[in-house]
Amino acid sequence: MTQLPEDTKDRSFFGKGAREGDVLAERYRVIREIGAGGMGQVVEVEHLELEKRFALKLIRPDRWDETLEARFRREAKSLARVSSPRVAQVTDFGVEPELGPFYVMELVEGRPLDQVIREDGPLSREHALELAIGIAEALADVHAAGIVHRDVKPGNIGVCDRGPVAVRLLDFGLATAVDERFGSKITQSKRVIGSFPYMAPEQFQGEAPTPRMDVWALGVVLYEMLCAELPFEAPSTAALIHQILSVDVPMRHAAPRQCSRLLGKLLAKEPADRPVDAGEALILLEDTLASPSTDERGVSGLPAGRLSGGGATTAEATAVDTGDEPEVAPALPPRRRTPLVLGVVLALFGVAALLASWRLLRTEPAGEGEPRVAAESASAAESAS
Repeated sequence: MTQLPEDTKDRSFFGKGAREGDVLAERYRVIREIGAGGMGQVVEVEHLELEKRFALKLIRPDRWDETLEARFRREAKSLARVSSPRVAQVTDFGVEPELGPFYVMELVEGRPLDQVIREDGPLSREHALELAIGIAEALADVHAAGIVHRDVKPGNIGVCDRGPVAVRLLDFGLATAVDERFGSKITQSKRVIGSFPYMAPEQFQGEAPTPRMDVWALGVVLYEMLCAELPFEAPSTAALIHQILSVDVPMRHAAPRQCSRLLGKLLAKEPADRPVDAGEALILLEDTLASPSTDERGVSGLPAGRLSGGGATTAEATAVDTGDEPEVAPALPPRRRTPLVLGVVLALFGVAALLASWRLLRTEPAGEGEPRVAAESASAAESAS
C-alpha cells in the first residue's frame, strides 16, 4: 500500500500549478496538462528513470485549505486501498515545496465517459449495459474494500481504448469508509456535498454513506448512457432536489423502457429497495443484458410515461473531474412518508367542506334557497380542487 507522508504544514504556499517541462519531486517531468478546473489539476508526466508515463494530480494552488488537503489525502489513501484492474492505481505520493501535495496514478488511455456520451450518445442498449457492467465490477471491488465512492458520474469514469477492462473508475475525491460517518469539516457540518444530479435521495438527508448511494448513481449513469440526458433535470437546485426526492423516473425514450425493471431497482427512492451493493447490482445488469430487448412496461405493470422507483488523445480518460467544486447544500430534514403535496390537497378539501357546511347552516329552509346552496357548495369544492 502506498504510504503517505506526515503533515507538512511548514511548507510555503504554492504557486500557479505545474507547467510543461517542470520536474516535480526530482523525478517526474511534466509532458502536458490533461485537465484543470475548480479543485485541481491533472498532468501527464514521465518518470525520468523508468521512462514510463503516469498521471499526476495536484490541488489547485489558489483553492488550497486544510479541509481540501485532508480530502485530497483521503482520496489518495482510498485509491491505494483498492487493488483492482478496474480502478486507476496510485503509485506514489509526495509534497512538492512550491506546489503542495500530489499523488501519481496509472495513466488511463481512452476517453472519459461524459465525453463518450457527448460525442457518441445515446448509446445502444447493449453497449450501455456492457459499460454499466464494467462500472459495477469496479464499484464491487471498491465496496469489497469497505469504501463508498460517493461521486460516481461519467466524468469520473474512463472508457479504455485497450487493455483487459472496458472501464476504469477514477476520481475518489469524496470517497469514505463505510464505517466512517463523514471524513471532513464539510460533511461534519451536516452540509451535503457531491454532484447533485447523481446523488441518492438519502444523501440530501445527511445520512451515513452506504454502497446503495453508489448503486443509485450507477442507475443515473446508465439512464444517461441510454438517453444522452439525465433522468432528473431542473432550472434550480431546489427543483432538482424535489425531482430526485419525489418524481418518478421518466420513460420518454424507448431505450430505458427496455430496462425498466432494472432502472426501477437501481433508482428506487428507498435505499432498502435497491441492491445492497454493486455486487448485487452487477447480477441484475448481467441478467438484463442476457434477456431479450423488449419494452418491459407491460411486464412490470408500470405506466407508459414514467417508471416508479418503488476519439480523444491518449490519457484523456485520466482527466477525472477537476472542473467543478462539489456542490454543497444544507442537509434537508428527514423525509416524511406522505408527500407534502397530498397534505396540502387534503387541507384544501377540509376548508372547502367547512365552508360548505357553514353556508348550509345559514341558508333559508327548503324552497328557493336550495339550488343556491347546492351551487355554492359545488363552487367551493371546485375551487379547492
